Amino acid sequence: MVAESSFPVQGRFLEIVGHYNPLVTPKEVVFQKERVLHYLKNGAQPSETVARLGAKNGITEFEKYFSSRVMKPSNAEIEAKKKKEEEEAAAKAAAIAAAEAKEKEKAEAEAKALADAAAKAEEEAAPKDSEEAPSAE
Repeated sequence: MVAESSFPVQGRFLEIVGHYNPLVTPKEVVFQKERVLHYLKNGAQPSETVARLGAKNGITEFEKYFSSRVMKPSNAEIEAKKKKEEEEAAAKAAAIAAAEAKEKEKAEAEAKALADAAAKAEEEAAPKDSEEAPSAE
C-alpha cells in the first residue's frame, strides 16, 4: 500500500498497489506495476521488504532501493572476513619475524667483521718473533 509519511503506520493510506501471500505454494506476489512505477517516480520510498519482493519479481526499479541500504553481513561473510584478517595478521607476523631475523643476521655479520678486523690489527701490531729476536751468530 502507498501512504503519506505523515499518516500513522496502521492508519490511512492512499492506495493498495499489490499484495503478498507467503502461505501458498508458490508464494504469491502481485504488484500493479504501472501504479508502483508512478509512485516511485513521484518520490515514494519503498520499505526494504517491498523493494526485495519487487526486485525478485521483475520490477528492476526497486533494485536501487535495497542495494544502497546497509545490510547486515551474513554469517559466511563474517567468517570469511575473520579468516582474511587472521591470514593478514599471520602474514604480518611472519614478515616481522623475517625482518627481525635478517636484522639479527646483519648484526652478527657486522660483529664478526669487527672481530676479524680487530684480530688482523693485533697480528699486524704485534712484533714478529723472528724480527725481535737477536741473532746469536
